[in-house]
Amino acid sequence: MRVLHVNKFLYRKGGAEGYMEDLGSLQERAGATVGYWGMDHPENTHVELADTFPSFVEFDDPPPGVVERTKMVGRMVWSLQAQRGMAAAIEAFRPDVAHLHNVYHQLSPSILSALLAAQRRSAALGLAFLVVLGEERSPVRRLIEIAMVTMRTCDDLDEAIDAARPAATGRQV
Repeated sequence: MRVLHVNKFLYRKGGAEGYMEDLGSLQERAGATVGYWGMDHPENTHVELADTFPSFVEFDDPPPGVVERTKMVGRMVWSLQAQRGMAAAIEAFRPDVAHLHNVYHQLSPSILSALLAAQRRSAALGLAFLVVLGEERSPVRRLIEIAMVTMRTCDDLDEAIDAARPAATGRQV
């Protein structure tokens, strides 16, 4: 099995990154081929697909000026660079499973369209969408949650979100 882990940071920055790194190591020991995709960053430890990464963006220290800040907000909602990069990474790595971790803000919901397009093109690709959602509430995260609902066959939003985050809540599927 080929597993592509997707996270905005590809180094041990915090809990989401630690979980992703530990899970990837366990999967490799179990015989899976594991790849990583995220935003370009000088501290990334997984750079095999670096030529497909969207550029680094810093939200902790926003740029001055209305135009630059508007561009930054626009990238949070939809990033063509991230969408194209994800499509290129899927083409290069050919995952069986894409495991999305902490993808909102820097990567944007645009990556979901690349994943869905790849799934539609090849039934053999068989992408599964597993998302670990934290407790943070943000408009971008909400867009990702809504997009996840469109990918599932659940009767209501809460059921879909709960089904998408068993690892975050500690529940078993």
